[in-house]
Amino acid sequence: MKFDAFAIVNKLKENIITVIILAVACIVAFNVAKSKQKLLVQLQARQAEELKKNKKIDDILVLEKKIDSLSKVVNVKSIESEQVLGMLRKLAERAQVKIALFNAKETVSVPGTGFTRFSFEMTLSAENYHQIARFVDAIEHSPHIFFVETLAISGPRVQKREEGVSATMTISTVLIEEKK
Repeated sequence: MKFDAFAIVNKLKENIITVIILAVACIVAFNVAKSKQKLLVQLQARQAEELKKNKKIDDILVLEKKIDSLSKVVNVKSIESEQVLGMLRKLAERAQVKIALFNAKETVSVPGTGFTRFSFEMTLSAENYHQIARFVDAIEHSPHIFFVETLAISGPRVQKREEGVSATMTISTVLIEEKK
């Protein structure tokens, strides 16, 4: 058996070159995997952000649907004080209350929202407290949105020989502008 040093050195060179190529390939593969892992983390973060945005958009859509359903209940801005008086007069008739005085008080527009609040002051007369209470209950359960802001009730005046109960109240309603 001959010992060929030259053949052994050539074999070692080939093996060393192969090992170096494998080492470089491993380093490149590791760096590529590392960059892809960073990219994956970034994509997951972006996905989480987009999911949050989608959730907010879904919440906004739900709120828009609620606003649309409420706008069917809320009065439209083209409503006149006579129409409000007509609605309140019907409620008063059902409760057997008489509206002695009706004055439009103030109009407060909320900038940028399309909502306007109208207030009305009324003086009522009724035979008893229960009728006034029925009227207030009818206002609160009306299909239109009304708010009783103030209510002052005074009983019968014995000295002036007046019978019945009178009440002064401030009522407001929220009006929404029609979409153009």
